[in-house]
Amino acid sequence: APIAFSEQGFVLQGLLKDIPQLAEISFICVTPSACEPGRETSRFIRNGAEIQAGTPLRDRSRDSAFLAAKEGKIYVGAVESAAGISSVPLASRVLNAKNEIVEVLAGKINLNAAIQPIIKAAKLGTSGYVYAVTREGTIIAYPNQELVGKTIQTLPLLDAIASSGASKNASYTSVTGVAVSGAARLIPETGVAVIAEWPQTETKSLIRTILFQIGGFLLLAFAILFIIASSVALKLIEPIAALREGTSVIGAGNFNYRVQIKTGDELEDLGANLNKMAVNLKGLEELRELKLRADLLSESLRKEQELSKLKDQFITTISHQLNTPLTAINWSLAAFDDPKLSKEKMKEVVDIISKSQKDIVAIVNDLVTLSEVGFQYKKSRVTSVDIARVIEKILDFSSGVIQLKDLNVTFQKTAGDAIARVNEFTIMKALENLIDNAIGYSNKGGAVAIELAADEKEIRITITDQGIGIPKEDQSAIFQQFFRARNAIQKKNVGTGLGLYIVKTIIEGHGGRVWFESEENKGSAFHVTLPR
Repeated sequence: APIAFSEQGFVLQGLLKDIPQLAEISFICVTPSACEPGRETSRFIRNGAEIQAGTPLRDRSRDSAFLAAKEGKIYVGAVESAAGISSVPLASRVLNAKNEIVEVLAGKINLNAAIQPIIKAAKLGTSGYVYAVTREGTIIAYPNQELVGKTIQTLPLLDAIASSGASKNASYTSVTGVAVSGAARLIPETGVAVIAEWPQTETKSLIRTILFQIGGFLLLAFAILFIIASSVALKLIEPIAALREGTSVIGAGNFNYRVQIKTGDELEDLGANLNKMAVNLKGLEELRELKLRADLLSESLRKEQELSKLKDQFITTISHQLNTPLTAINWSLAAFDDPKLSKEKMKEVVDIISKSQKDIVAIVNDLVTLSEVGFQYKKSRVTSVDIARVIEKILDFSSGVIQLKDLNVTFQKTAGDAIARVNEFTIMKALENLIDNAIGYSNKGGAVAIELAADEKEIRITITDQGIGIPKEDQSAIFQQFFRARNAIQKKNVGTGLGLYIVKTIIEGHGGRVWFESEENKGSAFHVTLPR
């Protein structure tokens, strides 16, 4: 039922007391059984400091406010001005406990009272200010309240907001006769324009200060650039000498030696690849160092109760995955004790040892990447990177496997550039994992398609294969750490289950997204987006 007529006055007077900006408020009937629909059943107005009953009660059945609220909309009307006071009509429906409309509540907000405190508090620098006018130029709020209600006859900004809703910065004389820089924007829902004006005496002084600061900054920048250029020229030979020495030491059998090059260019990449080669040659010695790192990691994780479950799962998975290739290596080494071992059998044993060593290196690489990326990766050390060049470099590294499996790998890239501000090392790791999966889980003679597109906001990469696909029941967990799909384990027994987790961590750490579509025995399509 609607609110009882005897209680409506109590409600409306309470609203007027609680909301000083309300100029008037009323209930409008929507229930034919109780009253005439569209007619006010109770109305109160604010008269100065007093609250009075409004008479006579009006028929508002044709009002836009009543019709909009009756349809369930919240109505906000255009600005109305009378006697120097501007107001905005409002209306909304009133619902009972059954979510049925029983009344329409309509009223008016006194814009002068609502906006004036905000306008008075707004400042630009020390002397700039903001004020509000109607579309016709009537001032409804101004720091100097004596100007409220007056109409501006000529103001360049009014013509601009009347045609486009906003104005560019303009220089003119304000209503108080001061030379100012000003701009305006129209609030379309109410027809009120907000104008900001800044006296030019202050803005010109500020501009001179900024120009002086820019000049000083440019001089400092040129000095720094000269120093850096000189330093780079002097140190250009150092990384080349370091590479030559590293090649000699590692070639002599010292696999613990590491080249230290921090140039941020191809020489640093070459040094990093030389270090990776030393890591791979180190072989089983690396496993001892990895165990020490795992022990230190386990000790640290024990101090954090919330990571205990992750620690246990990490150690169990890695121990199991390392056990498989190590067992194969131990079995193969034992076969060499057989004096009757044929050359064919010896080649088979060597192949098993080689494959197991590669499996161990793959596991170690996943762990090293995870240790560098972390479980909650946030991008850092970003540079402008050409994503197309990264993909081409990965395909070049994988050319041997592609030829061995007789795969048809295509790379279609966008006509424009695909340059983004990213961490090149981690993005390369993420894309390398996706492309390696597409190649590794493709059948011999299959096809892999890589597409690269870009617009002004983001870069999109799609990697499609015709491989084993992902079973439907495994798809929801495919990005979890240590998880591997059933058919992936059958095709390749050794794996950490960290690859796709690392991909998701890196891509989302860059503010991007990764998702996929897949069907078992038909292939998969992985999609990646990266913000520019």
